[in-house]
Amino acid sequence: MKIWLTGGSGSGKSRIASLFAASGFVLVDADAISRKIAEPDGAAYPELLAAFGPDFLLPDGRLDRRALGQAVFTDPERLTVLNQISHKYIIEEMIRQGAGEKNVLMDAPLPNTFGVPCDKTLFVTAPQEVRIARIMARDGISEEAARARIEAQVPDAVYEKMADAVLYNSGTFEETAEKAKKLIKEWYSA
Repeated sequence: MKIWLTGGSGSGKSRIASLFAASGFVLVDADAISRKIAEPDGAAYPELLAAFGPDFLLPDGRLDRRALGQAVFTDPERLTVLNQISHKYIIEEMIRQGAGEKNVLMDAPLPNTFGVPCDKTLFVTAPQEVRIARIMARDGISEEAARARIEAQVPDAVYEKMADAVLYNSGTFEETAEKAKKLIKEWYSA
């Protein structure tokens, strides 16, 4: 079973992914791939450097992901450029990592509009204020920056429309984990 796990920033998607991984699913993490392809030896680095310039470089030559993130989440045109460059490399690597595996969880922040073959789509969400608090705590950014990040992302209604199941992560993690474990049991292919 190949599952596309998606949800916006601060939804708690990564914690749900860890439950699937602990239950035997191969975890293919789009965010980890995104970081890898943006490294100086990564596939997307030359294009990212050409598009965004040296203003977004750290002294050691790596991309300043925090500065780039702040720039793209407040400028839709820059976000489009970033996505056009990085998505092709991320999707290629996700497909490669999931090939030949029986139970795969594709953990990605966007809906699967890329044509990646999956059997099910699971959307994780939480109330906006909860997401904002999580993003601020996780990334050490202001409330305004966290709100801008959420507003730059795909609306929940789009995710929900494409999902086979929705996990509302608004209670305790234990409550959400119980719901996730039911899906794992149902979707795991022995």
